[in-house]
Amino acid sequence: SSPEAAQHQWVIHKDTILNDTLYDQEIYYAFADTGIYEVKLITTNGCANTDTAFRIINIGLESYPNAWFNVDNMGYPCPNYEIKFEAEASGQFEWDFGDGSFAYERVVYNSYSDIGTYEVKLITRNGCGYTDTITQEVIVEYSPDHIVEVNILFQNKDSYIDTLIVCPGTEVQLESELWSGDDVDLTWYVDGNTYHSANLIYPFSTLDTNEVMLVAVNKCMNKDTAYKYVIVDDQMTPISANLTALPLAICPGEEVYFYNDGDDGGDNWDQNYIQKLIYEIDFGDGETMSNITGRTVDFPPVLAAHNYATVDTFHFIFTAQNTCGNKDTLEGEIFVNDDAARVPFYYVGNSTSDKEKGGEMKDWSVPLPSSHEFIIPVNLTNWNYMYPMDSTVYIFVWYGDLDPNTNEDPPDGIVEVKAPGTVSVHVPYNV
Repeated sequence: SSPEAAQHQWVIHKDTILNDTLYDQEIYYAFADTGIYEVKLITTNGCANTDTAFRIINIGLESYPNAWFNVDNMGYPCPNYEIKFEAEASGQFEWDFGDGSFAYERVVYNSYSDIGTYEVKLITRNGCGYTDTITQEVIVEYSPDHIVEVNILFQNKDSYIDTLIVCPGTEVQLESELWSGDDVDLTWYVDGNTYHSANLIYPFSTLDTNEVMLVAVNKCMNKDTAYKYVIVDDQMTPISANLTALPLAICPGEEVYFYNDGDDGGDNWDQNYIQKLIYEIDFGDGETMSNITGRTVDFPPVLAAHNYATVDTFHFIFTAQNTCGNKDTLEGEIFVNDDAARVPFYYVGNSTSDKEKGGEMKDWSVPLPSSHEFIIPVNLTNWNYMYPMDSTVYIFVWYGDLDPNTNEDPPDGIVEVKAPGTVSVHVPYNV
């Protein structure tokens, strides 16, 4: 019956008398007596719609079986490969696989330990006591057609790079990838050691270029070999560390957030490098925080948040250290005062931003109680060499250093101006 149906109902009648009702998708049924039987299948889908099919089956004492079977994996199986044999008949079955093995079900499995040509015999016996026999040859050989292809993936890195650079002692997750459905034996050769497993986690410590070799061999003795390389370098500096502290000017009782803007809080994934960073912060007010391996604050998602309670200027030291022992350090000043005109610091989480750094551009054409004013001249003379342009000009502003060719972050502020003329950009003081 169709697998799409939600319900299957089999109704078996003999001479209008109900014999049985069954509800599986596929059924096997032994008729206990001779006669003409009507088999009706009613299928019902999820919409409660139905369809019906009928068959007439004549059960008599002069019915003869027709022995036939299919062999799966006939092209050609190798030694120790499991082969599926399926009889295309009903009744009782006796299998002789030609290697001293026997079986008695309709669907059976057998594997041959050596190459050769084996004669498989099936005897089918029906309920009338009649039998039929069929034989087929199965050729078992080491066939080159059963190829095996294998690759090595760096599971905790971009899978298809060939080389990793790590600090001594870094655990690298190695994963095998097979492009073959054949059963294979896998052997890893790493740093003079041998391992038999699908995947491997190995701590690389030798200061050198370490070769990782994976050999895959299937039952047909066909094999493939894959290679990767792990460079252990104790001079590697913290990659992608972009230590940041914000805001730098606050009121008493407010928090400063410490985070790595180039890292998501632990593992770095820059190019061919992999390393684990451990952070340490001296907040400058007598308090410190060490052995930070990931975010300690969920919102905003930062490594640490620290409250400065008193008016003062505090010198902080923010350090990232990799497992090589090498460091990257950010030092700076936190200004804490009770300036009533200070603009509050805000954080906006925006799921549509590429880097989740959040927030739409702010209008910086309006002066705020506490802001710096920059005067920018705008002239269209050099911009009209091809055709006249509209006089509306938009000034986009980013914090920090900016490379227009590589910057992917959204602007922090925007000012609209009618050119030519000058524009005043008012940048909030403490953001």
